[in-house]
Amino acid sequence: MEFPVAKTGSGPVQARGIPHLFVFGATGKLVFSGHPMDKEAEKSIKRELKGVTAELDTGAKKGFGLAPRVNNLSEQRSWTNADGKAINAALVSIEGDSVKLEMPNGRKVSYPINKLSEQDQEFIESRKTAK
Repeated sequence: MEFPVAKTGSGPVQARGIPHLFVFGATGKLVFSGHPMDKEAEKSIKRELKGVTAELDTGAKKGFGLAPRVNNLSEQRSWTNADGKAINAALVSIEGDSVKLEMPNGRKVSYPINKLSEQDQEFIESRKTAK
């Protein structure tokens, strides 16, 4: 391609073959370039995702287009629903009889408080009084 396809990152980047995957780190640095099925592709994605939370604030300050982390009521943790199933999410807000949870993929969902374990309900109650 003879035209830019991204606003951030350093380049130009040369690629041969289709399909081709480019993985950029949170700071905009190219960390992988190659075939998506290459063993190193998944490793580089996982490695970069581990560090992305720590770099969100600094990346936004440097102009890499990353939004700063939202100030949630809790960090991501494991919640247990009434059936004993684990839910990994951060507590975003408490809204009446429900909580808004942010899933690891960034999706926010409402969840009834009474569908969580007693221990998690107590934790939520402690967050209400901490406001």
